[in-house]
Amino acid sequence: VMSMVIETEEDLVLALKGLLWGALVASVFGLYQFLGDMVGLPNSVTFLKQGYDSSTFGFARVQAGAYEPLYFANYIFIPLSVLLFLNLNGRIKKVFNRKLSIVLGLLLLINFVLAISRGAYLAAGVTLVILLIFQAKRFLTFKNLLIALFISFFVATGVYVALIRSEPRALDEFVAHLKIEDRTEGESVVLRLSTSAEAINLFKNHPLLGIGPGNFGPAREDYPSD
Repeated sequence: VMSMVIETEEDLVLALKGLLWGALVASVFGLYQFLGDMVGLPNSVTFLKQGYDSSTFGFARVQAGAYEPLYFANYIFIPLSVLLFLNLNGRIKKVFNRKLSIVLGLLLLINFVLAISRGAYLAAGVTLVILLIFQAKRFLTFKNLLIALFISFFVATGVYVALIRSEPRALDEFVAHLKIEDRTEGESVVLRLSTSAEAINLFKNHPLLGIGPGNFGPAREDYPSD
């Protein structure tokens, strides 16, 4: 839709403004969920899904308006990438207040970490490698590296303070989840490993035509059998 309606530079600037202001709302909403859950607000007020509140890890996995924290974390890539490249190119002032863009970037990064999505973390690593390869001249300067170091320290400190002020087990649960210590139990790892093995078997049995989009569930349950 965006590519169809953007015809002029003014259209593009307006779209980017909408994207970044929307990201600001989403990032504030995510922190509200975390803090609201911390002080004991019910899920009906924080809009957290059961399982993503403090009952699982001792702290809320923020999801803002997304269905799952993973979706929210992946959404964050879009405004965060736009902020990064607009700042690297010196064009942020055409779209957004520069100082506010820094605040927004920090909020988005804190939300990204608190969503605690290992898949999104891996994607972030790949993104960073690609950035360093294709934007090395712009990114690898003393000033930018100093800014990156400051941002990393600020985000790490913010997340650490948020976790230690949650339930006593919150920090240990966060680290354990990152280290995949739950690989022998629960849905996060065990179920995905078993279903991925089933997917490989389905591919072996139907290598050319497959089983059709969205048919993994019916095929797994043998319904219908034909």
